Amino acid sequence: MVKSTAHRQLEALKWRMPLAREQLYYLDHLQRGYEGEREFKKFVDSYIGEGAVTITDFIFSVNGTVRQIDAFIIFNDAVIIFEVKNYQGDYLFKKGEFYNTKYRDKIKSPIDQLDHTVILLNRLFKRIGIHIPIKSYVVFIGEDFHLYEAPRDLNIVMRSQLPNFLNELRLMYRRTDENTMKFVDTLNEFKHLEERRLHIDYSYDSLKKSLFCSDDGGELVLNNRTYYKCPKCNKKTSIEDVVLQAILDFYTLFPEKKLTISSLYNFTGGKISKYHYRKLLKKNFKRLGNGRSVHYTIDKVIE
Repeated sequence: MVKSTAHRQLEALKWRMPLAREQLYYLDHLQRGYEGEREFKKFVDSYIGEGAVTITDFIFSVNGTVRQIDAFIIFNDAVIIFEVKNYQGDYLFKKGEFYNTKYRDKIKSPIDQLDHTVILLNRLFKRIGIHIPIKSYVVFIGEDFHLYEAPRDLNIVMRSQLPNFLNELRLMYRRTDENTMKFVDTLNEFKHLEERRLHIDYSYDSLKKSLFCSDDGGELVLNNRTYYKCPKCNKKTSIEDVVLQAILDFYTLFPEKKLTISSLYNFTGGKISKYHYRKLLKKNFKRLGNGRSVHYTIDKVIE
């Protein structure tokens, strides 16, 4: 699964410049959401397998309204869509609303969000001539999540219910076939590719140039020319992973700049050798130009 542009932006900036409290809160929100969707995908891969097509993070628009679907499971005779929530702690369902019992505040109903998404998806299906029933569920993937006083007829699935629930789906609907794959190809043509970037005031010169541990911001040190180590938490990371992350960070923060060995070398404060940049760029990315004009292009984001 690929993180959103906004998520990657905030991660790339977190240790390179001070972020506002709201930005750090939003980053935490994005990270929890990403981890929840990744956990859900593991369940689907394990219990549904190749019996259906799974699509994650599908963004589409209808009449100017943009919606994101966390996950699709597409069978031959049904489309199941999921809103995945990685909430933790105790919540109360009362008169159609969700309340966080710790802070005693009302949160936006994921069921209402999903209902609006189904309406828009039905419009999209009608527009492109697809006639297949849509079912929808909210999945609460958090291990420490509890929802009180929720009626049984709500389309919600708790983490502990997922194995049985997904097995039932697999047995209930027909496996994908050639027609299903044509439907998936048609659907992907309407995927909204333009991702929203956050408007944060930063420049190349204003950012700290170094390598940082993703967990605590410690400045990474090369050990025995085999791996990088964080002096704060002692976490070890392979050279390849560190180099690829540095390339992704630079590309995310400065998509308008040419991806060159010199620009990357300076971006990380000289802590990654030009040899390692050259080796990884040649292996993973497309080279353009000759001589001093050599630069590289990223066709797709590597996670």
